[in-house]
Amino acid sequence: MFTGLGLNIIKTLDRAAKDRLYGATNEEDAVSAGNEWTVKAVFGMLAPLEQQIVLRLLVCGEAGVDITLARNWVTVSGSFARAVAVLESLRIVEALDGAKKLRIPTAFSTNLGKALAGNTEEPWRLQGITNDKKPPTLDQLDQWTRWRWTNVLLFLTGEDLDETAIPPQCAQDFLKGAQLMTPIEGGMLEITGRGVDFLLKPRAEQVWVLVDEYLANHAPQNDRGDVVALILSLAYTTVGRSYAIAELSDPQQRALEVLFALGLIFRRKETSSRFYPTSIGAGVAFGSDEKADTGGVSILVQTNFQVVAYTDATQASASLVLNTLGLFCEIKVRLPNVVVGAITRDIVKNCITQRQIRCGQILKFLETHAHPLTAKNQSPIPPNVRDQIILWAGEDQRVAFRQGWLLECRTDDGFHAAVKAAKTVHWRSVGRRRLFVDDADRER
Repeated sequence: MFTGLGLNIIKTLDRAAKDRLYGATNEEDAVSAGNEWTVKAVFGMLAPLEQQIVLRLLVCGEAGVDITLARNWVTVSGSFARAVAVLESLRIVEALDGAKKLRIPTAFSTNLGKALAGNTEEPWRLQGITNDKKPPTLDQLDQWTRWRWTNVLLFLTGEDLDETAIPPQCAQDFLKGAQLMTPIEGGMLEITGRGVDFLLKPRAEQVWVLVDEYLANHAPQNDRGDVVALILSLAYTTVGRSYAIAELSDPQQRALEVLFALGLIFRRKETSSRFYPTSIGAGVAFGSDEKADTGGVSILVQTNFQVVAYTDATQASASLVLNTLGLFCEIKVRLPNVVVGAITRDIVKNCITQRQIRCGQILKFLETHAHPLTAKNQSPIPPNVRDQIILWAGEDQRVAFRQGWLLECRTDDGFHAAVKAAKTVHWRSVGRRRLFVDDADRER
């Protein structure tokens, strides 16, 4: 289960946003952003020890419990303090009476009690909208979701997409803002080393990376708690069932455009009164640690540096893997079910120097998509190929240039005095009475 980045994003929210996330409201709020479902999602992301502490504090009520008594709940030294520090950073636990007591804030405790009681069936009520005459089927939703998300990834790899397939501008901005792509000559964009890492992540983690960019640099400060609450609530919706947009808070309604661009929800048009959660939206909060989609591509690396990629033409994501492979290899033959290329020194050096792609990323990609027959080996990449890629990547790091002064002393006493006076000595030769120092040490 992947939850780490989701919790880290919640930690970055300010106090007001966290309170909104957990269901706190004020008189001006027509709709609450958080509810028992958002609290249940956050609780599910916690480590077992943190969950135990929360449940015990929940029983203690608003009066809280003395911290000296609470420490006795955990016998392992330091574990209690670390767990409480995490809970305080998430504003699930707060200290009272000069840090002498601990308790759970009212909004979180109220909604956690509702979640544990299981009083509601859906995050949003199915009211205020008529039945959809032609609702999308599960297959249609799945095809649209894959099409939308695959196009985002294809755009990242530099694929020349049709005008209808180009991701919305906000998705492009997130890719650039997260430093997954960088501008080049002619106003074009190309993938970076961080972008290659992104492609190798599980899909849920990929979505959280773009959501993090949206919250950090694009969403209004006051909307962030509502947006996170919306994303967490999607985990408890039913894919293929429609939900009333009117049930969402105003910030959440504004965020639907972003979620639609990323494929987390589907709606027919901007004026629609309903939206449909997709498999990506329902799975992002508790995404499994599944490996990145291989796209039906199996890569065989040969000892002569030739690369053979066997493809499944029925899988749309195959072109995504092949586009990424083209960053590391010189493609020579492309047939419907097989692609042949070669790993060359120029290609590897261009990846390292121009695209800031690391040697380890190239090797990880080839291992991730290795042919099943070679994947059984300890290393699916031949040792001579692996070693040569590492050597090519290190060619530009053999010599480091440093500005300074080479000093030559006439006597041994003068040499030792100079060494002692210099703040930094990068090189010295006692026999020749020479030393290399920084500019600042020359006058010493």
